[in-house]
Amino acid sequence: MAAHKYFTVRFPWNTWDPRVVRLFTEHGLRDSKDKDGNFCVIRKCPTIHEASAFQVHLEITWDAEEQVAKLSDVVPIHVVFGENIDMVPQIVRDGILDKTKGRVVDSIKLVPDVGHTIVQEHLGERLRAYVPTSYVGYHRLASVISVLSTSNLASISSFHVVL
Repeated sequence: MAAHKYFTVRFPWNTWDPRVVRLFTEHGLRDSKDKDGNFCVIRKCPTIHEASAFQVHLEITWDAEEQVAKLSDVVPIHVVFGENIDMVPQIVRDGILDKTKGRVVDSIKLVPDVGHTIVQEHLGERLRAYVPTSYVGYHRLASVISVLSTSNLASISSFHVVL
């Protein structure tokens, strides 16, 4: 119960749907003991993995942006931004849309009153209104590189970058 209270008042968890915070605290944490033997809870996944989800890896982002230019020649790219600039800096958004670098997107949609964690904030319910049901998949920008290396581009009908 204390862990749930902790997360509900701290960013970014305080922006999440209460159901997601509850699931996170019930299933994403485990009992442990601190160095003095006192009871505590810790994340089930290693801290380094949890932290990496909340860090902006600019080098990976720049590499992924380069791939957007390659992809845009092959398939339509649709970008969905959360209105709140909370975790993804404006410079990253601007980089994705930089036409001078060959990054041409077919559409840009702005989801009001949400930030980067749109799925956790609204369980994806609001996102469905902005991305067609015939989409291939939602991909975080940093995943663009792995998608390029593992996908048969001929089978992709469109590509959605959700930030």
